Amino acid sequence: TRLDGTARFNLLVGENGAGKSTLLGRVCYEIAKRGGRAQYNSGEEAVPDIAARMAREGTRHERVLLLATQSWDEVEREIHRWHPHLVIVDSLSRMGTMHGGPVGSAEGMQAIVNRVCHLAKHYKWPKGVIRPCFVVIQHVNKKGQARGEVSLGHDVDTTLHLHRNDERKVSELYATKNRKGPLGRSVLRFANDRLEEVDTDAPPLFTKSPDGVVREGYEPSVAELVASVMGRTVEWVMVPWNDMIPSVPRHE
Repeated sequence: TRLDGTARFNLLVGENGAGKSTLLGRVCYEIAKRGGRAQYNSGEEAVPDIAARMAREGTRHERVLLLATQSWDEVEREIHRWHPHLVIVDSLSRMGTMHGGPVGSAEGMQAIVNRVCHLAKHYKWPKGVIRPCFVVIQHVNKKGQARGEVSLGHDVDTTLHLHRNDERKVSELYATKNRKGPLGRSVLRFANDRLEEVDTDAPPLFTKSPDGVVREGYEPSVAELVASVMGRTVEWVMVPWNDMIPSVPRHE
C-alpha cells in the first residue's frame, strides 16, 4: 500500500497498540532518507520520548522535524517555516486551534480538518515549495469506529485502517480511496522494535498443473465447489498463456 501524489490528505485509523506511530515514523524516515523533509507533530508525546522511540526503531533522521504540541496554530507555523514534504498529525483528537473548538471536541477536530484540507489542496504555496502530503492519525472508540470518521471522510483522499491481529501477532493495513474504493492490503509485524512487511499466506489463484490434467489453488477450489453444487464436473483445458485470452471469447 502506498501514498501517491494525488493523495494529499490521508487519515490513518487504528486502535491503541496497532502500530500507527511506528508505521508513520518509518514513512517519515523513508522520506528523509531520500532527501525529503518530514514534520512529525505529536499531541501525546514529548519530543525526547518521540526521538528515543524513533532511535530505538531505527527511524530517527535529522530531516524529520519533531514537534510536541496540542496547538494546531503552532503546527501550521512550523509547516510554513520548515516546508516539509510530509506532515504527520498524531493525533486529530489531541489537537486544538484558537479559531475552533477545544482539544478533542467535534468542533475543534472539524476546524483542524478544514485547515489541513486548505493547506493540502487549496493554499497557494510560494514558487518552488512543494505542496505537502498530510497524514492525520485518528484513534478508534470502543466500538471500533473512528471518532468523526463519517463526517471527516468526505474531505479525506485516502483512509488507511490499521488493525491489530493478536492471533497472528501482526497488524493488517487496509487502504480505501475516497470515491474509488479499496486500494490494497499489507501485513506488518514488529520484530526487535522494528516494523517490517511480511508476505501474506493467501493461496495462489492457481498453480502449475502437475500432470497436465488437474489444477490446484484458489480458483480451482471455487470451481470445484460450484460444480459440486450444480451436480457437474470440472474439466481443465490447458492452453498456453499467449493463446488463453483470445480463446476465451471463442468459448474454447
